[in-house]
Amino acid sequence: MKRDWDSRQRLIKVWADEYADAESPAEKREALRHYLMWISVTLHRVEEEITGGKSSALLGHPEYFNKRPIRELEAHLLELDNGEVPAIFSVAKRHGRPSKSRKEQMWFAKASALITILMEDYKNSEAEAAKQVVDQLKIRGLPVPGSARANRASWKSLQAWRDELMRGKKGKLARAWYDETSTALPFDPLTLD
Repeated sequence: MKRDWDSRQRLIKVWADEYADAESPAEKREALRHYLMWISVTLHRVEEEITGGKSSALLGHPEYFNKRPIRELEAHLLELDNGEVPAIFSVAKRHGRPSKSRKEQMWFAKASALITILMEDYKNSEAEAAKQVVDQLKIRGLPVPGSARANRASWKSLQAWRDELMRGKKGKLARAWYDETSTALPFDPLTLD
């Protein structure tokens, strides 16, 4: 039994490593399917040990561990490989403007923190700090708030974004990125490194 457990543990690790090393989405899905299968097999074996080797289904009891989410996710991954898009992976329809990507939110939050650092530690005005940060974002090819058609300058859009962040309107994740950047000194705020 110990040897069985060790081999299942090893296979779970192997497929987790394969997933981490996979380069294409298809390779990642394949490794994830195998990983989920071995998690399911392990749960089944644990269930057998708990029930004395008897299947819960044969005893007329529900499964000790509900493995349905694992089985369904495995099936949905196969559907993706067959060119189908399972409903679980479809994009949610939302009202209003589309939200910013996580990557954009991260950069805007970090940029907002840099404005704060420039204001507090380097005594820049908010407008000066915002202009400097937006200039650095543009130089590095990073996203800046606003659009090319907007009447408002990007630095003003970043100021407004920062104000909303400070009022708690941008979510916990954006605030965490802001806090992480503003406390990760010492570094030169204009290098964004």
